[in-house]
Amino acid sequence: MKRILVLLGAVIMMMVLAPEIRTQNMNPASVDVSALSDAQIQRLISEVKKRGLSEQQALDLARVRGMSEGQLKILSQRMKTVSKNSDLSADLKPEFSLDSLFDKNENLYSKKPFIPFTKEEERLFGFNFFNSDKLTFQPGGSFSVTDEYKLAVGDELRIDVYGASQQSYVAIVNKNGQISIPNIGPIAVGGRDFSTVKKIIREKLSLIYRDLTESTPKTFVNIHLGAIQSITVHVIGEVFAPGTYTLPGSATAFNALYFSGGPNIKGTFR
Repeated sequence: MKRILVLLGAVIMMMVLAPEIRTQNMNPASVDVSALSDAQIQRLISEVKKRGLSEQQALDLARVRGMSEGQLKILSQRMKTVSKNSDLSADLKPEFSLDSLFDKNENLYSKKPFIPFTKEEERLFGFNFFNSDKLTFQPGGSFSVTDEYKLAVGDELRIDVYGASQQSYVAIVNKNGQISIPNIGPIAVGGRDFSTVKKIIREKLSLIYRDLTESTPKTFVNIHLGAIQSITVHVIGEVFAPGTYTLPGSATAFNALYFSGGPNIKGTFR
């Protein structure tokens, strides 16, 4: 009963704090860069350096998140101007942070719940594997996916054509499992693994960029995933915290087990 009350309290706190959490990072697509103070721009520059990114990489992330070319130009100029003065105060919170550029769903992902354990449970074989402060299997939304990742509705593809021809496309998988590329039309990608999708897109692009598939091409293409749609996972059975969790689309069953605290004293690692 004590465990149920603690978990119920945690759920209530999350419901109360959720609106505040969602408003911490403004959507870059709606930001007015001209309205940001110099201190806020300085804070953003500090975040860029902290993450080991170049200015251009930060601007590319903002572009993927929907910031217009006009606002990007203003942001680039202001970052150059503000960076000349390192004495500015950076105490104010920026209207948007790099966290909002990496993954628009990141604040929607579940966090591991607080689970009170008894002394007997803490002695369970394998307990620390899922419940150690020094070991975590919590998935993040900003890491790259493997070629086996299967695309789903809401996933975002970034396609960069470079070399003799220069062009960039951002395509989001619609409810029909398709993306649309100008002058090519719809392409079915839903449910297919990433490696197959890259081959299909490359073949379709070769209809426009003829030398893309030649033995000595002058045009090249780079295809990668931008934002990944979140998924809902139901964990039931003999685990410490059965429930429904919202995870990145690239998460595995093992990540879901981590959130549930792993097998309980009635379960087994074997």
